[in-house]
Order: sequence, then structure tokens, then C-alpha cells
Amino acid sequence: MVTPFFSSIREILINALSNATESIDIAVAWFTNEQLFDTLSSRLDSGVKVRMVLINDDINHSGGLDFQKFIDKGGKLFFGKTGYFMHNKYCIIDRKAVYTGSYNYTYFAEHSNFENIVCISDEEPAVSKYIKNYEYILKESDDATDIEAFLKVHPYVINTHATRRMLNRDLYQKANELYEQNNLVRAEEVIKRITPVEKMESFVIRDVLYKQWRPSYCIHQITVTDSSVELYVEVESNSPSIHLYGPGLDKTWHIKTSSSIVSASAITDVTFNESKLLERLDANTTYKFFAADTDPYDTAAADRGKTTDGRASIMYYCIKPQNAKSLSCRITFPKGNYINEIVDVYEGNSNDKNKINYFHFLRVNMLLNRETI
Repeated sequence: MVTPFFSSIREILINALSNATESIDIAVAWFTNEQLFDTLSSRLDSGVKVRMVLINDDINHSGGLDFQKFIDKGGKLFFGKTGYFMHNKYCIIDRKAVYTGSYNYTYFAEHSNFENIVCISDEEPAVSKYIKNYEYILKESDDATDIEAFLKVHPYVINTHATRRMLNRDLYQKANELYEQNNLVRAEEVIKRITPVEKMESFVIRDVLYKQWRPSYCIHQITVTDSSVELYVEVESNSPSIHLYGPGLDKTWHIKTSSSIVSASAITDVTFNESKLLERLDANTTYKFFAADTDPYDTAAADRGKTTDGRASIMYYCIKPQNAKSLSCRITFPKGNYINEIVDVYEGNSNDKNKINYFHFLRVNMLLNRETI
């Protein structure tokens, strides 16, 4: 029987590993996922024999898993020999079933890719071929009983993967998971393991690594030129409306640096519910966005176009379902030395020291994942 899976792959693998009673044999290129690793540790505690072969590179050794603990518990660990790229992604459960596909045991695979696995069971000829292949791979690999001693003889390879800075991306996804579990201390520890890249004066960050307080807000890209810093921001909201505050207002977007607060100089390319509404936001103006034919605050006709502080407001009515509210825009800031810092990016009152009235808050490391423009 061959059963394919295209979603919830980690949960499927955890369930399969948890039900192993005799043996688990894993051949996977990259392994950084703690939940899968903890499941293997639990199986070792139950007397199940576990063997694992991986690539000997920076992704596996910098992902935060304690492979020495795995070995000390009785697990057998192997690394593909240098120059021999062990790119398999399968596990054999009790020598009766095989789970194989595109999925590496990483956070990057779990959150950033379209992946698949298939379960092959009750197919003795096929399973036997995987068993034979696994034994062959182990003969072509180096066994490790002491990680520190092993790496002195077999230093791990750096940047083996073609995808740019995959390790940083994987650590970011792991930190995001920990944040969603309200484990902020662990999330901060993981973020600290992310490796800064070389300094540049002009660059683009397409994979923005940040500490995120409200998951409905995100920064997709940061572009730094000779004179400006531009952030592409997207907001998903279930609130009745979304406000956007133009440059010059205290509640507009800001960057808090180590020494000052930098306010947005321009907000452009404003799109609401997939419809581009504004090329540029007017200065000192508040815009309120909500779905067609709805006024969430039942504003009287005479008061429409005004905000509570008397500034002019422009309201846009969009032909979209009321529950579909998505706002994106590009926010430009004057360039400063903060491009080489960890900064706070937020929308809200710049004088609010306790962040109580911030509409959003992101901590962004401007030194990570830089690429030339």
C-alpha cells in the first residue's frame, strides 16, 4: 500500500515514529526539528533501536539539536563522507514501512516549502530494497560516537545548500514557532544563533528575520539604497477597519534605533483587499479602510472625513467581503547608521515608552540575510 501526504507531515512522522516498537532507520539530509528529535529520544528510552545518517554540514551542527545526547542514549549516528552528498529523505519503521518524499526534518521544510511524503507499507519487496539501500549508505558513511572528537577529524562543511542562507531561514522558522507557543526566552536564544552577514551600504533583505509580537503583521522585504530604507509591510486584520497614518503624524510608522526614533518619510503603493488604492499617502492625514457598504463606527455623514483630533481623514469603500481585510504598503525612512543595528519597527505613538498604544511592533536585525541589489 502506498499512501501520499501533502500536509501535516511533521505530525504524520511523529505518529509513525511514536508507534515504532523495534527499530527506526533514518536517512535524511538535514535534521533540525526538535519535535521529531524528541520523539526519537523517547523511542530510545523505550528500548527501540534508532540509527540515523545525515550530511556533515553547518545546518545539522548549528540547528541546536543535541546529537551527543542521542548517542549517549544508545542512538547510532552516521554522517555522509565529505564529497559524498547524502541527499536521501526517508525512514524505515520496524523494517515494515517506509516514509519517503521531499521532506527534510527541518523547520524550513515545515513552514516554507510545498512538500510531500508517501508511506509504503505491506509492500515487502519495496521495503526490502530500502533496507538494502540503507545498509549500503551506512557502509559509505562515517560513524560518530563522540561529536566533538569526530568534528576534529571530520570538520563539517559550510554552505552546502544552494538556497541562500538556509540555516538562517530554518532558525527563523524555529524561533517563530517558539514565539507562537509563547516561549519567548527560547525564541530569543534561537535568534541569537542566526549568523550576521557582511556589511553593505546598499542591499535588499528578502527574507526578513524578526521578532514578531503580532503574527498578523509582517515585513516581506527591506530595501536599503544610498539615501533611504524601504519596508514592504503587510497587515491581515479581523478588526472592523484598518487605519493608516500618514507621514508627519505621531501615530505613523517609526524605527527606533539605539539613539533615536526615525519617522516614516513616505508611505506608497497602498493596497487594500488586493486593490491598489493609493500611489502615495498624503502627509498629516489618517486613512481608514473597511469593506464595501460598511461603516464599523456608524459615523454620521457630517462627521465623515474627520478624525478625533480634527485632522482630515479620507475613507475608502471597497467592493470586498467584510471579513476580507488585508492592507499592504511600502514605507520609506531616511537612511541612517541604524542599518547596522537591531531596530524596533512599529506603528503608534512614538512617546509611548511601554508600547501600550503601539498598533504593531517588530524587532528587526538589519544585519541578516543581505543580498546585493
